[in-house]
Amino acid sequence: MSLAAPPLARAPLDDRILLVTPNMAIEWGYSLYLVSALEPTSETRASALKAVQELEAMADTFPVGGRERWYMNNLRVAANSFAQGVERRKKSRHDSLEAAREEKDSALRRNTRDTRRGGLLQAGFKILLIGGFIFLMARIIFGLPQVQAKTEGADMHYLSLATTLSIALIGAYAKGWWTDRKMVALFKTYDSKVEKANEKYANDVVAEYQLAAETAEGAWRGLTDRRAPVTKAFEQLLLGVIKGTCPGQTLSPTGSDAKAQIRATAAV
Repeated sequence: MSLAAPPLARAPLDDRILLVTPNMAIEWGYSLYLVSALEPTSETRASALKAVQELEAMADTFPVGGRERWYMNNLRVAANSFAQGVERRKKSRHDSLEAAREEKDSALRRNTRDTRRGGLLQAGFKILLIGGFIFLMARIIFGLPQVQAKTEGADMHYLSLATTLSIALIGAYAKGWWTDRKMVALFKTYDSKVEKANEKYANDVVAEYQLAAETAEGAWRGLTDRRAPVTKAFEQLLLGVIKGTCPGQTLSPTGSDAKAQIRATAAV
């Protein structure tokens, strides 16, 4: 994001402006996002709105055309860019999760429908039909002279019925195993899509952060001719919070609300 050249006047800077570090652009931007995203009755939104109003009021206290006003305007640009970027990424993540959820629900409905079609009553008919055929085949096989010689004295009805039930049980087990495998694969696919959507969201938000941070840091250099006072450790901590990997925080893959609370606390 390119910046306009700072004013040429080199009057002494207002001491207050040196307290507004480039990090404020991120806090300002996320507060703007919270104001637009949360319910009007939310306490987090009220805190974010207060932070935005204080920054806006402070920017207006600096004279137009001065370096301080120029710097604050660039922070505002970076903040708006970050807020809009987070909103876009949130929407994209929401759409991806909804698509994955709909695909999972559709597959569940298909499996449920298939299970109902192959329910107890229909399964009973199948057992009767297949069982009757197997029973008849078993009677024929056990009735062969070669087999009768080896099964002399045995009850042919009992042997035929036992064979029929055994095959029916094996078929029922195979069907249950196959249904279980389909359900496991279904939820594994769903979990994978959710994980990828969350990972993409985290990476995209970090990219939005980096873009806003570069704009804010460039404005700071234009204001002070010095590097921005942001340590590498603080930047890594900030990126960790955005991605949900801040030390001491345990966030679920879908814990975007928790991330919002952490960022809102930092912004107030």
